[in-house]
Amino acid sequence: MPTGVVVPRTVEAAREAVAVCRERGAPLLSRSGGTSLAGQCCNTAVVMDRSKYRNRLVFVDVQSRRCVVEPGIRWPP
Repeated sequence: MPTGVVVPRTVEAAREAVAVCRERGAPLLSRSGGTSLAGQCCNTAVVMDRSKYRNRLVFVDVQSRRCVVEPGIRWPP
């Protein structure tokens, strides 16, 4: 059972959650794409779920075949 759940809307909000957990000595479990089917995110910790708001494709460079994505992105969408 998690001790808390954080769903940050911004990078700054995620940083603040990490800082608060660090200050208080609370374990933090980061959840991103949400593709786990076997309960890997279950733990006694503060769960930071980035899949709701941090899930965009930021940049695609077709020529170099590279892209930048946020941690909560999933494929297929």
